[in-house]
Amino acid sequence: KQAKEMLDEISKKFPGSEGGINSRNLINQIIHPEIKLTTEKVNVPALPFRTLITYRNFNTIYFRILQLTQELKKQITNNYNNDQIFQKLTNEKNLRTWKQDLPPGDDYLSHSTEIKIDALPVGEYVLLGSATADFSLNKNPLAAQYFYVSDISFINSGQQYFVLNRSTGQPLPGAKVQVWNQQYDYNNRNYKLEKQELMTTDKNGYFKLSVPKKEVNRNVRLEVTYKKDKLFLDDQQYTYNYYNDSDNDDYDDQKEYDEAKAKIFLFTDRSIYRPGQLVYFKGIGVTKDFKTKKSKLLETKDSLTVILKDANIQKVDSLKVLLNEFGSFNGKFRLPENKLNGEFTIDVEDYDNSSVTFSVEEYKRPKFYTEFEKVKGSYRVNDTVQITGFAKAYAGNNIDGAKVKYHVTREARFLYPWMFWRKGFPQTKPLEITNGEITTGADGKFIIKFAAIPDLTLDKKTDPVFDYKVEADVTDINGETRSGEITVPIGYKALNLQITLPQGDVINIDSLKNILISSKNLSGEFETVKANVKIYKLQPPERLIRQRLWEQPDKFILTKNEFIQYFPHDEYADESKKESWNKGELLYNENDSTNNSKFKIQNSKLQQGWYVIEATAKDKYGQDIKDIKYFQVYDKKESSLPAPSYIWNFPEKNNLEPGETAHLVTGTSANDVFLIEEINKQKTIDNWQQTTDKTLPELNFISLNNSKKTFDFNITENDRGGFGINQFFVKDNRFYVAANTIYVPWSNKE
Repeated sequence: KQAKEMLDEISKKFPGSEGGINSRNLINQIIHPEIKLTTEKVNVPALPFRTLITYRNFNTIYFRILQLTQELKKQITNNYNNDQIFQKLTNEKNLRTWKQDLPPGDDYLSHSTEIKIDALPVGEYVLLGSATADFSLNKNPLAAQYFYVSDISFINSGQQYFVLNRSTGQPLPGAKVQVWNQQYDYNNRNYKLEKQELMTTDKNGYFKLSVPKKEVNRNVRLEVTYKKDKLFLDDQQYTYNYYNDSDNDDYDDQKEYDEAKAKIFLFTDRSIYRPGQLVYFKGIGVTKDFKTKKSKLLETKDSLTVILKDANIQKVDSLKVLLNEFGSFNGKFRLPENKLNGEFTIDVEDYDNSSVTFSVEEYKRPKFYTEFEKVKGSYRVNDTVQITGFAKAYAGNNIDGAKVKYHVTREARFLYPWMFWRKGFPQTKPLEITNGEITTGADGKFIIKFAAIPDLTLDKKTDPVFDYKVEADVTDINGETRSGEITVPIGYKALNLQITLPQGDVINIDSLKNILISSKNLSGEFETVKANVKIYKLQPPERLIRQRLWEQPDKFILTKNEFIQYFPHDEYADESKKESWNKGELLYNENDSTNNSKFKIQNSKLQQGWYVIEATAKDKYGQDIKDIKYFQVYDKKESSLPAPSYIWNFPEKNNLEPGETAHLVTGTSANDVFLIEEINKQKTIDNWQQTTDKTLPELNFISLNNSKKTFDFNITENDRGGFGINQFFVKDNRFYVAANTIYVPWSNKE
C-alpha cells in the first residue's frame, strides 16, 4: 500500500518520463486481481467440504459447479490452450451457482480464506471461480478445480493394494478393480487406454496387481467400483519388472550363480599418491548363496586379474591374485612417473562395479600452518572484538612478515525453536561486515579487530545469536598460503539455557525421575546460575483433528463454532499445535543451581497427558533467560492416549539382540479402525526389485477402537540386519502410517 502511494506520486509528477512509465507499470502489477482455488482431490459424498480461496484485489467471488462428463473431459484433456479450456467451461451448463463475499483487504496483498461447499453425490466435477458474475474471459481472473466425490479409497505398498471406505477405513470386499494400461499414442499425440485384467478384492479389500512380463513396464490406471460408487482417478500406477534375485531359472549351480552375483570390494592404503610411489591395495570378494540369497564370501580357485589404469583409462600394469580362505587378496603397484596425473583406477577384470579410484598428484607438503587462539573474555553486540591468530612453521619457528588477508562474515541463528512455531525461523543471509590486510609480527602473531554489528532487522525478543566467522589467508615470503578460521558467537544475552529430558520427549509414567538443566555461555562453556523450573499440565482440544492439506488461511468467513459444526475433524486455527494449548495446573515449581544439573521429580503428580516445562534464569548482566520444552507422559495401563490423536506410535525398544523382544505401542482415538500391519523381513532383494509371492511382506489385520495396543516381536538370529514394520489405516478421508525400523545389529560379526 505504501509502495503504491509512492508510485502514484511519481507517475503524477513525471508522467512522460521513464520513471513515470515504470511506476504506472508497477502500479498495474500491484492492483492486478488474482484468484487461486485449492480443493481436496477426492471428497466424501453427502458431506460438505472446503475450498481454500487465495485472492488479491477483489472482495466478491462467484462460483459455478459443473458435472465433468466424459464428453467434457475428452474436450479439455490434452488441450494446452487455457483460453479455449475456460471458454468451454464457462459455456457449459452448471449444476449450482452462488456468490461469496470475501473478507475485505485493502493492502493489495494476497489473502486466503476457507469456504464451505455443500455436499454433492458421487461423480466428477469442476469448481469454477470468477471475480465477476458473467465469468468473462476479458481482464477477469478465473480459476478451475477438478475434483471427485467418492467414498472409495485405495492404498498400496508396492504391488499390494487395499480398497477401503474413505470415511470409515473399513475394507470393501468384492469391489471390482478394472486395470487400464495407459500409453502415449505418438500418432495422435495423446494418451490412450487399453483395457486389461479385472480384479476383485477379498474380505480385507486386498488385491495384488500382477507383475508384467520380464522387461515390460506398465503405466496403469485403476477404475474401482463398489455397489453404486465409482472412483476412476487420473493418477497412474507404475509397475516395473526388474530382474529378480529370487529367480534361479537362469542358473544351474552355485558356481554359475557366483559368477553372476560376485562383487569385489577394493581398498587402497591412501587416497592420494605422488608419481613413483607404491600403492598397496586389498580386495574382498562377496557373492550370494544360491539357495538363501544371503551374502557370503566368494570362494573360487581361479585367479583374478587386477588392473591399474591411468587418468586416461589406459592400462598401466596388471597382476594375478588368488583369494585366500577369508575371501580376500592383496597386492601392490608402483605408479608410473612422467605421465599425466589425475584420477587413477584399480579394477578387477570381468567383475562389474569392482573398482577403486585414487589421486596421483605432484603435491607439496605444507611448511607452516595458521590457527587462532581461543577467544578470551565474553562479548555483547556492538562491542569491539579482538581476535589473535598466528602462523607457525612445522619446524617450530614463527612466520614473520607474512601477509594476512582476512574477512569477517556475520550469520544469525536462533537457540529456541519454541519461539517460532507459528511462522518458522526468520530468513537470514550471511553478510560480510569487514575485511582487510595486515602483517604477522616477529612472534608470528596477528590481531584482527571488528565491531560486532547486529542484524537490526531481527527482533531482540527472539534472542538471536550472531556467529561472526573470521577467515584469514596467510601468505609467507615464498608465496605459500595457509588458511585458518574461527567463529565467535555473540548475542544480546550472554547465556543459553537448555532443558533436556534423559528419557526423551515421550515418557512412560514410571520413568520420569529428573530433568537436566544446562546453562552455558554462547561459546559453549558451562556457567552456573540459579534457575527456576516449572511444569504445567496442558489442555489439548477434546476433538479429533485431522492433518491439514494446505496452509492455514489468514482470513475467516465462518466463526469457529460454525466451522466445527460443518467440519468436526478439521482444524480452524492452530488447535493441533501443542504450543497453542492452554496451560492448566502448576504441578512442579523448584529453584536450584544448574551446577547440580538434575532437578529431581519426587512423588510425581504427573498423569498421562501433555506437559510443558519452563526454565528461567538471569545472565550475568541481569537479563532474563528462558527455555521451554514440551513432552508427553503415557501410561501403558490406560487404554486412551495422552491427547486425542488419529495415530500415536512409540517404540519402547527398537535396538535389540536375538532372544530379546521388541515392543511397539500404537494407538488411536478414533473408533473402529481397520489397522493393517506390514512386517518386511525380506532382506534378500534390493528395494529396486520386484517381489514375488515368496518374498511378499507379512500382513496382519488388527482392530483398534479408541485404544492403544502393545505389539511384541520376538527377535531371532535370522533378524540380524533389522527389519521394518509399517502400521497404516484410512480414516475420515486421510491416510495414517506409523513406520518403524527394528534394529538388530551384526554384533556377532565384530
